Amino acid sequence: MIKFFRKIRQKLLSENKFSKYLIYAIGEIVLVVIGILIALSINNWNEERKSNIQGKAYVAEIYREIKKDIKKIADILDKFEANKIKSRRILEILESESRYIADSSLFTKDVLNIIGVIDVGRQNNTWDELSSSGKIAIIDNDSLDNQLKNFYEYYDKQVIQFSETPAKMREKCRNTYGQCLDIASVDRYWKPDGDQTNSRNWFTCFLNNKEVRKDINAIHVSSYWQIYHFAKIKAEGQSIIDYMEQNLNL
Repeated sequence: MIKFFRKIRQKLLSENKFSKYLIYAIGEIVLVVIGILIALSINNWNEERKSNIQGKAYVAEIYREIKKDIKKIADILDKFEANKIKSRRILEILESESRYIADSSLFTKDVLNIIGVIDVGRQNNTWDELSSSGKIAIIDNDSLDNQLKNFYEYYDKQVIQFSETPAKMREKCRNTYGQCLDIASVDRYWKPDGDQTNSRNWFTCFLNNKEVRKDINAIHVSSYWQIYHFAKIKAEGQSIIDYMEQNLNL
């Protein structure tokens, strides 16, 4: 094709038909420009097609991740519900005049439940990756983008809030429990006379600790707040799932 056009140019020049040559040259330039524009258009179309495919893959992955988040939040809510009930039972004993423990096995289980570690955090996911890399526009859905932004900002805020106070209260109470176990162990196994009849157990140590009632009350109250906030997070997550299923064919 190039040789063909070259022959035409050479022929026009040899015949001194400069005006025709000029018109031809301009036409050839126009054809080249049109060809470049067509090539760019095809390339842009192909890139856009690839971007759409990748965007849909990201959306599908986000959909799966939010479903996992909702499941984890449901487990978190179960733990806080248990904390609320069990801390109330312990408080009833602490607030009673006799501080009598009718069921030592149940009391032990209740204490172990409320001082246990509750993992409310989340792992970095597709949303975090897209946001940090500035590629969030690939989702190409402003409504979904805003919903995800609000959901994860609220989630992360509650994770931070829990780590700042409620988690520390549980850790403090856990340390007290451990110290009381150590005291009870020494008292039980190292009495010089070997008499175990009046050995002090960890219950006495735990109940007599002046900070325990305050800490358990804080755990009890914070459980209500955590239930409120994480239930709201769960509802927002479910709302996103519903939106994606209804509008994005997921």
